[in-house]
Amino acid sequence: MQKVLSGWFIRLITLCFIVSACRHDPVVRPINENSCDSTNVSFTKSVLPILNKHCNNCHSSGVQTHGIILDKYESVKIFALEGSLYGAIIRNGEYAPMPYSAPKLDDCSIAVIHNWIKEGIKDN
Repeated sequence: MQKVLSGWFIRLITLCFIVSACRHDPVVRPINENSCDSTNVSFTKSVLPILNKHCNNCHSSGVQTHGIILDKYESVKIFALEGSLYGAIIRNGEYAPMPYSAPKLDDCSIAVIHNWIKEGIKDN
């Protein structure tokens, strides 16, 4: 009888270790102090850095793929006004999806560009 209880006790302890090892610890993410601010946008401080990072390897004054230049306000304004800038980054099917051969821009970057266009495509 004592041998049977001893066997069950060992199984119970083993089961407790297994169950406690399998508990799910929630992922704690640090607070992002650089959270997305798509409300106070400017061309120079908000939009141009996004274009420099994701677009200007192919679409700059030095490399004018398909004649598209996105490192100068005057040319970016043209593409913003005609809708191709926003259409390409949201990949709506009307324009070639951009950035080419790369993942879609993050939601914050898209919101920044969208709000800049919505607020009048200001050169600020």
